[in-house]
Amino acid sequence: MSLISLKEREDWSYLDFLTSHHDDIVAWLSSDNWKDLDGSWATRFLCEAKRLLYQRTFID
Repeated sequence: MSLISLKEREDWSYLDFLTSHHDDIVAWLSSDNWKDLDGSWATRFLCEAKRLLYQRTFID
């Protein structure tokens, strides 16, 4: 997965991210518990979105 591709999109959604990087995510999985993994990815995505929104508040 390319960090550049993540940074280029400003309207990134959780579903877009999962759809675009499905193969990479599945290849990296080390757990059989999909609920925990989904929760983990959702939490990470939401934390990053919150950080970016907070950052934009002070930039704009």
